Amino acid sequence: GRCVNCTGQGLSRAVDAELVRAAVSFLRRDLRPIKPRLLWAPDAVEGLSGSITPSNEAGMALCVYGDAGWGRDAQRGKYVDGAFSRELVVASARAIRERWHPAQPPTWVTALPSSARPGLVDAFARSLADLLGLPYVDALTVLAGAEQQKQMQNSAQQLRNAHLKLDIDGSVVLPGPVLLVDDIVDSGWTMTVAGWLLRTHGSGAVHPFALAVASARDG
Repeated sequence: GRCVNCTGQGLSRAVDAELVRAAVSFLRRDLRPIKPRLLWAPDAVEGLSGSITPSNEAGMALCVYGDAGWGRDAQRGKYVDGAFSRELVVASARAIRERWHPAQPPTWVTALPSSARPGLVDAFARSLADLLGLPYVDALTVLAGAEQQKQMQNSAQQLRNAHLKLDIDGSVVLPGPVLLVDDIVDSGWTMTVAGWLLRTHGSGAVHPFALAVASARDG
């Protein structure tokens, strides 16, 4: 007899506009970690087992996909606008410059291209590299029509799929530490395989950066 459903006296849906702005501002400062995978999934790919040596460095994502901070901007850019906004580029560059301080700062940038939306991540990564004053290199390619990672059911399938769909042009890989850019990180296996390809073809430390992690528990 005390809850609003029982009393019939509903709560107001009105929210103070200043409180909303403060909440959005807070979320836009809440960067998410991307933890490197340290072990290959057993029995996924012949020749890949045990420790991942060397592994990616600890990475960073700007937001949680779909959240009220930058997450909705990332969602809209991917599925509605077909391009990520200048605001997302500027926010990403600011986060990297001001809040991320890796021991070996990136000296160049590359991206994980999307077979489903060609040019989407590449264009964002090029703009980001430009703001950071770093060269952008097209080093990685993805097989056209490749299955999406979110369709895979477990780590072994995710690793196998990432290994099958990714390729690299080793002739263009630069020797310094690299910022590896993607739009959304889910299982982390695509970033892991891409980082391994970069390292085995002569790059320095691999620093993953993504616009978003797929959910708050990821990273």
